[in-house]
Amino acid sequence: MIVYGWKGSHIKSGQIINTNCTQCETNTSMIYSIYGQYAHIYWIPLFPYKKKTFVECSNCKKTFDKYTFTDEIKSKIKRENEKNGNSRYPFWMFSGVIIIAGLIGYSYLNDILVDNEEDKLIKDPKIGDIYHVRLFNGHFSSFRIDKVQRDNLDITLNDYETDLMSSVDEINISENFTNQKINISPLRLYSLYQQDTIYTIERKK
Repeated sequence: MIVYGWKGSHIKSGQIINTNCTQCETNTSMIYSIYGQYAHIYWIPLFPYKKKTFVECSNCKKTFDKYTFTDEIKSKIKRENEKNGNSRYPFWMFSGVIIIAGLIGYSYLNDILVDNEEDKLIKDPKIGDIYHVRLFNGHFSSFRIDKVQRDNLDITLNDYETDLMSSVDEINISENFTNQKINISPLRLYSLYQQDTIYTIERKK
């Protein structure tokens, strides 16, 4: 079950003085409190949504919200915020956004690192390298490098194919590389990689 919704948290409190209360009709001080609402999922804050401000009369304890604020109360709260620092949302209310941005950034950086590593591997093929490939029929398979020469590579095709990219690892066993042997040039190998026909390179360490 996904638990999500809106929650509120106290941001700031302060005091305004010499303020006329419309309830008890006295000139008194008032305490104001600012709360921030934020979206959450599984109790993890995602992002702030809006602020709510309440004022309590020190004399009669009547609480007012922004819809019942007088112009005097509005202007005094505004001056207090400007003088003592604006009531910004706390950093933790952006936790979800920060986490999501971090995951996206990590994924992007990881893709770059993988691409750079595979670019090095394709330019320096070694015996035993296994290449995952897209077939013309929309399926996926692989082939293995068996011999490396300057202008020629001996490879053995996998006897099996799969309709799932993620299942190629399951057919990459030595018993499946048997009689389908062909030759290919390093230039042709690199061309297949550039065309994204070759999409993954495995090298045993």
